[in-house]
Amino acid sequence: MSAKKIIEELNKEIQIIEFRNGESEELRQKYIDRNTIGLSVDQDIYRIFNTKFLLDDIRDKKITLPQISVNGVGLGDKYSCENPFLDKQFPFENTHVTLVYLKDFFGSCWSLNALANMATWSKFGGASSGIRIKTTIRKLMNEICTPDNKFYGLSYFFGKIKYKEDADYDEWKRSIRDFRQLQDDQLFKSVATLLMLPATFKDEKEARLICHYSEGTPFEKEFVSISSARETRLYAQRHFNWENVIEGVELEPWAQTETLDDIKDKLSKIGINCDVIISPKFSS
Repeated sequence: MSAKKIIEELNKEIQIIEFRNGESEELRQKYIDRNTIGLSVDQDIYRIFNTKFLLDDIRDKKITLPQISVNGVGLGDKYSCENPFLDKQFPFENTHVTLVYLKDFFGSCWSLNALANMATWSKFGGASSGIRIKTTIRKLMNEICTPDNKFYGLSYFFGKIKYKEDADYDEWKRSIRDFRQLQDDQLFKSVATLLMLPATFKDEKEARLICHYSEGTPFEKEFVSISSARETRLYAQRHFNWENVIEGVELEPWAQTETLDDIKDKLSKIGINCDVIISPKFSS
């Protein structure tokens, strides 16, 4: 079944639950199912963080998400393909239209690979040290799709990246000539453009958490801050309980036993009690 058909069927189920005034938790789980694109919500996912940044976020009970930018600096991709239609001017009648809401997408990259290789440790771990966590899409989405944001169904998505050969990717970009091709009332068409990459990146087997923050809603005013929190990039930060998400922790293969003991101690003190190991090997 196509992604579009799945979304249509889940929208029908959501309408049925809403019509019979179903339990809010049942409705929330159905929205999470709908907003998980191309994957099972019980899929294992992995992410390498800069160790200091992750420990800070766990301690402060927050998640920090970079803006999904057009120039490749946000999520870390080399080419200008993270948010390919941000700032694009679409001809319309006698003027041009820019979809300004595309700048309000923030997110993070996750991997479907059970093992990390040398390149990913070096790329995502930062200049100092890296730490890799394991969770599931359901646990991640359960923690971020909180009922205190009544618009969570329009705010949070998790999707599998689709890869196109470079020529096909360029042709796809050229095929989007009308801004209305990217618009629908649930943001799925816009989100789909953030889940498309050239085949150059296919070995990463990437998926993305995508968050859309609409400036001025009560939830954003109270719980979300957007600033240049790190370096010169824009980041969105909001409350997040990592202890409900993290299933396992892995350190770089070259980490020392002393580092392992130190990380275990630090994690335990901030509420994370799970297996913490040194990565035994690289994937090929």
